[in-house]
Amino acid sequence: MQRSLALLIVAVVLVGCTMPKTMIYSITTPPESALAGTESRVSLALRVDSARYLGQPYIASRTSPYELELSRYAKWEAPPREIVTEALRSSLVSTGLFGEVRVTSLVPAEFYSLRVDVKRFEALGEGGISFGEVLLQADLSSPQGRELFRRTIAKRVKLEGTGFSNLARGLSSALGEGLEELMALVVETLGKQ
Repeated sequence: MQRSLALLIVAVVLVGCTMPKTMIYSITTPPESALAGTESRVSLALRVDSARYLGQPYIASRTSPYELELSRYAKWEAPPREIVTEALRSSLVSTGLFGEVRVTSLVPAEFYSLRVDVKRFEALGEGGISFGEVLLQADLSSPQGRELFRRTIAKRVKLEGTGFSNLARGLSSALGEGLEELMALVVETLGKQ
């Protein structure tokens, strides 16, 4: 009995030593720059939703239109939904248009509402070429509940290699481009109000 227990302990220690290390990767976006020429100082409620797998920190790779693989030992420093939420909030504040930007699911009276659904934040392989893909669906509503725009923003960046570091650089670039397009759209739309 003691010999079996000793063998089991040795087996567990050996398996533990052979497990790959967990790597954690960061997404960075370029520093914000003020896009707005006016200081309207309206308030905005921001809500970011995503598929369940984007609420976890595991790195996702789409191997086909029907299959998504989550890495067991490579993670983002935060779930993609949180990464997008913080980058979006920072970008909105930097426009100078808003006196207040709240991340909330309930829209207070007199607040514009920006809802963003993160559809994709993943690696994608097509024809032997690797891409980083960010797909955001955004809609902006007035304080009266009138839809001001609904837009899908898709950014795909060819990766320089197949490693997760290259994916982090590619998705950082794709997210930055997507946020730049979204901010320009928000500024243009609110400039017409």
